[in-house]
Amino acid sequence: MGGQPPGPLGTAANNPQIDKGTLARTCEKPPCATGTSSTTAEAQPTYFDIRRLFPTMEVLGWTTGRNFMKFWADGRACVAHNTKNSGKATIGANVDNKCMRIYELDWKWLLSFKLAAESLRKFQQQRIFNDVAKALISKQYGKLHVNGKLSVPFNEWLRDGLPPKAFRSHIKDHQLQYWEVRPGVSDPGKFDDLIAALNNYAYYSMYQGDVYSGEEFRKLKTPPAINLPGISPDLVKDALAKLGSGEYKAVVHVRNVGVYAGDMYEFNGSQYLATWNIVEHKVKSSVLDAAKPWDDWDDPEDVKITNQTYQDYRAKTGNGGDFLALTPIQLTGQKLLVPVV
Repeated sequence: MGGQPPGPLGTAANNPQIDKGTLARTCEKPPCATGTSSTTAEAQPTYFDIRRLFPTMEVLGWTTGRNFMKFWADGRACVAHNTKNSGKATIGANVDNKCMRIYELDWKWLLSFKLAAESLRKFQQQRIFNDVAKALISKQYGKLHVNGKLSVPFNEWLRDGLPPKAFRSHIKDHQLQYWEVRPGVSDPGKFDDLIAALNNYAYYSMYQGDVYSGEEFRKLKTPPAINLPGISPDLVKDALAKLGSGEYKAVVHVRNVGVYAGDMYEFNGSQYLATWNIVEHKVKSSVLDAAKPWDDWDDPEDVKITNQTYQDYRAKTGNGGDFLALTPIQLTGQKLLVPVV
C-alpha cells in the first residue's frame, strides 16, 4: 500500500486533478446551521475524512475492502477518465491514464465468494467461445500473415500468473470478451467484503495461439501433417481440406485463454453508496438517504456516504487516487479452432 500521507488542506490547490472550486466549500448543502456567524461556519469541518470508516470495516472483517479504501485514501489525487460514449469510467479508458495505479487483486480471496466462483464458471462455459467471441477472434487475428510462413503465433507474452503491470499495455488491443458481476444487484441490501472492495466488476479474456494461412498452405506441394493439441483430428483434417480448397482464408488455433478479473475503483458522479454507523459499526442501505441530494455526516451513528464524500476528501487533502484493481492472468486450458472465411 504505497502513497503519501494525506496532506494539509491547502495541498490540493496546486494539483490539476482537483476541482479548486471545491476547496472553498463550507456548508453549501442542507441541512445547514442558521443564524451562525461566518466565523463559526468557516470553523466547521467541510468534508468527511473517509479514514474514519476503517475501524468499522475492521470490526466487520472487511479486510480487502479496507485495504482498497486505504490504498485510495493514501494515494495522491488521481481522477479516472470516463469514456466518451457511455460517460462511465472503464478499465480500457484508463490503462493509459498516467496517474492510474494498480492494486493487484488476489484470486484466492475473490473466488472464496460463491457468486464470484459461479460467475467465473459461467464466463468460461458461456462467453469465452460463444459466436461473438469467435467473430472477434477471427477479426482480430485472422489476417495475420507472414510470407513464406504457414503459421504465425500471436500473444506469446500471455502466461499463467502474469501480473497486471505486465499485461496492462495489452488490454485495449487484446481484451475481447467480458462477463459482468454485480454482487449488489444479485443480493440487494447485503454488505460484505466483496461489495466493500469491488461491488461491480467483470471477468475479461485474452487469447493466445497461431494463425494458419490458406495462401501459404496452398503453396505447399505436399502439405505437412498438422497436429493441433486439444482439437479433434477430424476437425483439423476438415479445416486443412478447406484451407487447401480456398474455402477458408485462414484458420486460427486458440491454444490458451487468459482470464483476469478487473474493476475501476473510482468515485466519479454523485452516486449514493451506503449509510454507516461508525459507533456501533454497522452499514446499511437507506432509501431515504439515497433520495437526499446532499451528504450528511454530522451524526456518527448515521453517516451518509456518497461519491461526493470521496471527491470532497480528495479536494481537501490532495490525496484520493482512483486506481485499477486487477488480478494476475489465469490460464483456463481451453482451446478452439476458428475458421476465417
